Amino acid sequence: MTRRLRTFKKFDFVAGDSDDYHRIDIAMTLHTNSSTEVESDYKNAISIVEVKRYISEQEQAYEQMLEYSRNLFGTQPNRRFAWGLTVCGTMVRACIIVNDKVLSSPAMNVSTSDGRRAFVTLLTDWSMCESKHLGYDPTIRYNDSDQRWEIDVYDSEKRVARTYICESRIYNAYSIFGRRTRCFVAHEKPADLVSASDHNLPKVLIKDSWAHMDSPDSNVARDEVAYLRKIQDTLAKDSTLNGTYPHLEAGGVVKIKCSDGVVDDTTQSILMKIDSIMWAN
Repeated sequence: MTRRLRTFKKFDFVAGDSDDYHRIDIAMTLHTNSSTEVESDYKNAISIVEVKRYISEQEQAYEQMLEYSRNLFGTQPNRRFAWGLTVCGTMVRACIIVNDKVLSSPAMNVSTSDGRRAFVTLLTDWSMCESKHLGYDPTIRYNDSDQRWEIDVYDSEKRVARTYICESRIYNAYSIFGRRTRCFVAHEKPADLVSASDHNLPKVLIKDSWAHMDSPDSNVARDEVAYLRKIQDTLAKDSTLNGTYPHLEAGGVVKIKCSDGVVDDTTQSILMKIDSIMWAN
């Protein structure tokens, strides 16, 4: 799969779906064959580019690029992590923003052939990699024909995924770090989409958030899914309590399909797949 990258036509602009008045220097998006110009909105951006005239302004460039990335997570419900670029003089750095840290590449000096080669390699990787390596969640995808979001929820008890259709988003992840909680009102995707009506299908609340793990081999700390299962199993013994506690339909750690199998969606699994350039803290 290949994609064509381009910048928005606007530069030094306020995005149409921004919740603040910050001006973005440059934002990268996907080229489309549509005659309609892509709106200069955060929801259409792949990454934010912060540009400074002098190399000495690197720290300020980092700060602004991070601050602007908050709207990427807020407007894109399928955004797992984000890429960003800073350009200070002739020095370009690529950043990966995950929920608990930011990694920055060594400087690519585009006034030299080695620096230009490294930068072009990065852009080529972005053009050819799978969308999950750009930061998108393959378990949350937009269905163009229905014009609605579909969400795969992994059931750790039955070890299967159930697909739901999002009816509305009631909480968005407008944060740079932390759990980046999102909440959706949805219903399970019926086998027969033609005869099914949204009004006749039971509604569910889907909560999507990052959780803390002490180590890659440990269980999730303060596992909400496990707590809900315990509450449900305990209170279900008393029929008079029906309807007084949440009913867990499915839940567990998100699973991502990779070329070498299925892995838990963790920051470790994200960073292990990012090998286009050497990362430095």
